[in-house]
Amino acid sequence: MSLLKKFGKVTYIFVIVLLMCTFLPLNKQIMAESTGLIVSGPSVILEGQDAVFTIQYNSNVKTVLLSEGDIILNGFTATKYISGSGNKRTVTLKNISGTGDNKTITIAAGSAILKDGTETKAQVSNIFKINKAIQNTKPNNGTNVSNNTPNNSNNTNNNNNNNNNNDNNNNNNNQTNSNEENNQTENNTEQNTNNNGRPDDWIPNPNTGK
Repeated sequence: MSLLKKFGKVTYIFVIVLLMCTFLPLNKQIMAESTGLIVSGPSVILEGQDAVFTIQYNSNVKTVLLSEGDIILNGFTATKYISGSGNKRTVTLKNISGTGDNKTITIAAGSAILKDGTETKAQVSNIFKINKAIQNTKPNNGTNVSNNTPNNSNNTNNNNNNNNNNDNNNNNNNQTNSNEENNQTENNTEQNTNNNGRPDDWIPNPNTGK
């Protein structure tokens, strides 16, 4: 196969893909309109948080009968609430649970009556994803205890140092008192020795002590 033919084949395939991408959304909308309603909503939902879907009925709808029982949850659970009026309804999902891809909601057939007396057909929403919500973490009690441990150790060391200082002071005081008592005893002994042989009425000289 020549290079020109290969190039022509690649170009042909590219044009086909481009046309498909261009008309696919339009074709999808036409198909949704044929059911009597269009369902639109988010592409990503966080578990535990609220999600809002809009149900738009077309002009061929005479009476909207949408109830919570008409909303089918595919691949997850949630609490359903409906609000709105006329041909537009809002579906709010709360307490969503069930993470993963390829989640959808389906509006069951018969949620409205067309002008010709027939019921609307079932309509499935676009595929969306439910992610797990990120939670903030706080330091546990173990971390706090670990952080306080150095302070407790320092306090213990300080208490030990204070006890040692008190013991040293007590020893010094005891030694000083013992020395004073020994000196007093020696003085008394010396004085008694010096006074031996003195008369009983002898009085020491205040200046010399003799």
